[in-house]
Amino acid sequence: MKFDRFDYTVWAVLTALGLAIAGAIWMGDQVGARVVGVFREDGGQLGGLGRVGLTFAQPMRATSVEPLFTLDPPLPGKFVWEGQRLWFVPSQAYQPGQTYTARLQAGAASQGGQTVKEDVVWRFTARLPEIVYIAPASQNREIWRITASGGQPVQLTHTDANVYDFAAAPDGERIIYSVLNNEKGLDLWQVTRDGEDSKLLVACGRDQCYVPTWSPDGGRVAYSRESAGVSPEAPNGPPRVWTVDVATGQTAPLYSDSQVLGYGPSWSPDGGRLAFFDGGIGSIRVLNLQTSEETLLPTQMGALGSWSADGQEMLYSDLSFGGEQPFVTVYRADFNTQEITPVLGRDLNFADYGPPAWSPDGQWMAISQRPPQGGAAKQLWLMHLDGSEARPITDEPLYTYGGYHWDGWGTALVFQRFEIGQPYAQPELRVWTLTTNEVEPLVKDATQAAWLP
Repeated sequence: MKFDRFDYTVWAVLTALGLAIAGAIWMGDQVGARVVGVFREDGGQLGGLGRVGLTFAQPMRATSVEPLFTLDPPLPGKFVWEGQRLWFVPSQAYQPGQTYTARLQAGAASQGGQTVKEDVVWRFTARLPEIVYIAPASQNREIWRITASGGQPVQLTHTDANVYDFAAAPDGERIIYSVLNNEKGLDLWQVTRDGEDSKLLVACGRDQCYVPTWSPDGGRVAYSRESAGVSPEAPNGPPRVWTVDVATGQTAPLYSDSQVLGYGPSWSPDGGRLAFFDGGIGSIRVLNLQTSEETLLPTQMGALGSWSADGQEMLYSDLSFGGEQPFVTVYRADFNTQEITPVLGRDLNFADYGPPAWSPDGQWMAISQRPPQGGAAKQLWLMHLDGSEARPITDEPLYTYGGYHWDGWGTALVFQRFEIGQPYAQPELRVWTLTTNEVEPLVKDATQAAWLP
């Protein structure tokens, strides 16, 4: 066979192309798999349960990456992949003010066989938690933020005084809130912790969408929705639970069965269950989101309970009767064993208990109570779940206490007090610290306080 000049040219081009491809492969092997971004950025701040992330330039082998990620000081957690981004999601809150070092050791491999050539190291600090609330309490309602030690509050929303309620995201980066619209319904909006990037999430028209709650991963929000009446003068329908995807805004009812009612939804801390009160059957429905199995906790209180830190148990209250006089019993429900046991009110003492609040470390229960013949005010108490080491947090007979919430570490409570027997009295916010057992004033004429990690 005889080759002409064209054949030689073709072979030369193919050879050069092959060498170029080989060179590119060799160079790629030398460069290796690359990390093109981290979160939080080096030196940044992160909320108590904020996620730590890395973004890679190419698809990675999860089994080679996850064992090489470390956090110092260490914390338990899990890994979540979103395409070429890896998230570490802590199951225990960072210590406020603590600086953490995140590290991906060299050797993590891509699906193409390339490896990360050098350690990737960055640091972040767990920020101190703050408190968000609505003020003023009855009129011109907007959302504000303040440090737990007081100071100058920061206004986060500007809705012309139309805020109804809100919920802070588990990582503390965003707040979802309901706002009165021009059709006298309630829409759902979201805003950052700094009051920026306010935007509509769910337009509800004449329906009322309220009492929102975030899923632990921050990807979804559950809320109660009341359908508008057939005419503007007609009453709304009963509440039902809906969910919305925060990224897409797609929303739908949790149940296709319209007979299932739902108020005040609450995700379990592990994200595996969603609980809400169904007034149609007088029970708390606890839905297992993986198996679709339900547990019913009968109660006449009309309110939810408090989750254990692992999401496998719940404290809740029910109204009982001894003769003709009602009294409240606090129960502990175990969703694995399906056992329900009384915690408080086992004896016929006719004490009036408020909703229980289980501390994140599982050691304590905060609860308001009014003893028999104890006047109109409820005082706030701290005790173990078996009732031992019970001691009062407040002791002011002229004030009643409620709206209490633990911080993410079980070290402090924010709550509301209200002076009874006084016309035009305004609610006030207080903070109690476990280590000092001291109560400090926070804000006057404010309500619905919550922790912002």
